[in-house]
Amino acid sequence: MPLGLSQTFAEVKPTLPALQHLVHSNDEEVLIDACWALSYLSDGTIGKIQVVFDVGVCKHLVELLLHPPPSVLIPALRTIGNIVIGDDLQTQVINFLVIFSLCILVLYAQS
Repeated sequence: MPLGLSQTFAEVKPTLPALQHLVHSNDEEVLIDACWALSYLSDGTIGKIQVVFDVGVCKHLVELLLHPPPSVLIPALRTIGNIVIGDDLQTQVINFLVIFSLCILVLYAQS
């Protein structure tokens, strides 16, 4: 078992590809549940954060910060918060995605 991963986490790790798919859903309830699940799974060790990070949900989680209802925004933000307390690379990727998204918003607002 990889360093920092509990037996329980190892048992739920196979659900991550499904969660990665579900965060792209148009159903708000599905989005909420998927984001909360990712938040819980990324809360803890750098090993857990890395497993969630490796699934490739970061870009879409940052995009969900623009999702109007707080019921989606809050668990997306919690997951991002969990990831940025990881290692330097994880933090830098989130920082880049947030800055990139803000630049797109500014350019969109100016046009």
